[in-house]
Amino acid sequence: MKTFINIQLQKVKEELSFDIEDDLLLAYILDITKTADKKITNLINKVKKEHNLKITTYEKNQIRDYLLNKTSNSPYKDLFVKSKENLIDTNDIIEATKLILEGLKKNKTKVEGTIKAKLNLNSKKENFNYLNFIKKYEQDFYQLEIIHLKSKFDINSVKETISSTYDKLQNYHNLIILFEGNEIKWQDIADIAVYCEFFKIEKNFNIFNKNKSKKINELIDFLKNNENIIFNENIIQIIKEFYEGVSYGFQFQDLIISEDNLIKILILQKIELDETPLPCPSCYKTIVRGNSYPKLLQKSFECQNPLCPSRSKSGRGKRFDYLSIKRNIYLETADENDYIPEQLVKDYRKDIFTNKNDIKKMLIKFYSWHNNKILYLNEKIEKEENFLNRKIIYKKFKKTIKKIDTPIKLDILFDKIIKYIHIKKFNYSEKFEFKNIIGLKGNSTNIIPTLKQKIKYSITSPPYYNAREYSQWPNLITYFIDMIINAYAIKNKIDKEGIYFYNIGDIVDQENIFISSQMSKRRIMLGFYTMYLFKKIGLYTIDNIIWDKGEVQSKRNSSANYYPGYIKPINCYEHIILFSKNKNLKINTKKILKINPVKKINSKGENILGHTAPYPIELINIILDNCNLEQEEYILDPYLGSGTTLISCCQKDKNGIGIELNEEYFQLAKKRIEESCFNLLKTQ
Repeated sequence: MKTFINIQLQKVKEELSFDIEDDLLLAYILDITKTADKKITNLINKVKKEHNLKITTYEKNQIRDYLLNKTSNSPYKDLFVKSKENLIDTNDIIEATKLILEGLKKNKTKVEGTIKAKLNLNSKKENFNYLNFIKKYEQDFYQLEIIHLKSKFDINSVKETISSTYDKLQNYHNLIILFEGNEIKWQDIADIAVYCEFFKIEKNFNIFNKNKSKKINELIDFLKNNENIIFNENIIQIIKEFYEGVSYGFQFQDLIISEDNLIKILILQKIELDETPLPCPSCYKTIVRGNSYPKLLQKSFECQNPLCPSRSKSGRGKRFDYLSIKRNIYLETADENDYIPEQLVKDYRKDIFTNKNDIKKMLIKFYSWHNNKILYLNEKIEKEENFLNRKIIYKKFKKTIKKIDTPIKLDILFDKIIKYIHIKKFNYSEKFEFKNIIGLKGNSTNIIPTLKQKIKYSITSPPYYNAREYSQWPNLITYFIDMIINAYAIKNKIDKEGIYFYNIGDIVDQENIFISSQMSKRRIMLGFYTMYLFKKIGLYTIDNIIWDKGEVQSKRNSSANYYPGYIKPINCYEHIILFSKNKNLKINTKKILKINPVKKINSKGENILGHTAPYPIELINIILDNCNLEQEEYILDPYLGSGTTLISCCQKDKNGIGIELNEEYFQLAKKRIEESCFNLLKTQ
């Protein structure tokens, strides 16, 4: 094998304009091409499992360098020394040298520059300390802002505070609003959260400006073809006004809830367009070009220094953005003030937590680094303090303030579009009845106005935006237009003292509102947007039951890096929002229900239920226990799905109507309902 390696390396050396030792060349060819990285990752994972280790990203990179012979030292070296001998084989070397030779033919200067940089054959790095650069870069800003609300407040005072402190918060860092106490209303939290995502306008985002007409036409076409919207020239003007620029502010990250429901923690990230070039974290040169946007308005760069040590096999430069640099620099520094204790990570592993720790300290440890400056807005002024080498500056939160007169663009858009809703009436195409249960096939939006039955309550889990094969929309705006139109039909049909129980959860997807690409992918707060928009048609949030799904499959906080920027709680809940036409309606419900989700996939990976998103009947049974019906009154499910709502109605001996558009699901619901009701009758 040694002779073969020498032959392969000689081919590469013949193309190079400088001399280099074979062992070093092999190590750096493997490093640049990453041909052995899959093996290295598998080996590290194997060692982690065998020895029950938690290896950080920084440690993994050091182990990788050791396995590639770039260095003679490594964390856990004794565990890898034997495996190292036979890790790299002939195929790896063939592939690596092939890729390097191809790169040299395409762009010899760039690839040679990459190898030289890896070997430090280029001129010495300038005297640069990135940690000091970060400190200077951030010295005039806060790196975390916390607004702590413990009692009743004027919602405009919160909006004004968010707006007035925005420019003082470091870009890409967090605003946290801590709601504490029984008096906090879900509607207020939702209104604040939506305001945060839309209260600023950016008109100089070139990628959006180039595609603006496309986004305008996309929404125009959707509304023009929507049979329940009266389309005219006014709507075109409304859409054009909405797309005058990109609405932005903060992006939703999390809503963390205490299991006693007394604390809700809204976590948001500031993302503002900033195209100022940053030094490359590998070579420290500011020879960069704008490469992409990991998130909407968040700029990333590609290093163009031909001698940067992090250039790829094809000569591409290192890609980076400010937050990733900061996060990694502080991880490598491994300051003891930044380390998050393992017990604290366990305590906040899920986004429903046991209220037994100092919440303020947890937030500071999770969402800031040492040397950071923190603004803490409270109802009382406290003395400035130093906690874990962070400076906390307290200021008093003003509870009341004059009304903010400037509505956000989303308000203006939906307030005007709602005026053009005119629901057409269509009959169902198929029907089944069993005992006190009625199933109808068709579009519930158009069937609901034709119903003769008296509807007291409605219970459903609607389609989630683009989450399933049967629910696809061009963008988030079009999704909510359809959801609002359907809710409008329900509002007009439901009893004035009735309740619409609406099960919805947050998702991660491309919202596609301003840009249809991966940069628009984010965590979308479907629950809060629903509360915010349904209010516009006269359905008010009177309560919100949290459905705790218990243990869930997620890798969201599986990182072994117990440092800020890496740990995020796993999402384990969904909302069951209680809407009513009577905003003052009171109902006594459990605030948090812990019920396991439906197990629909068997050990063979087969869907044994036939539906991709069923909810458990135990959940509906508890909800129905809060629904008092007269003999002639019905419960309506406008998105029947697999039929769970009507099965529960049958078991509880309550009248129910379900409507389903999808043929496959309609037949599935019919089969499940008939079998359940028939079996129930046999046992009675």
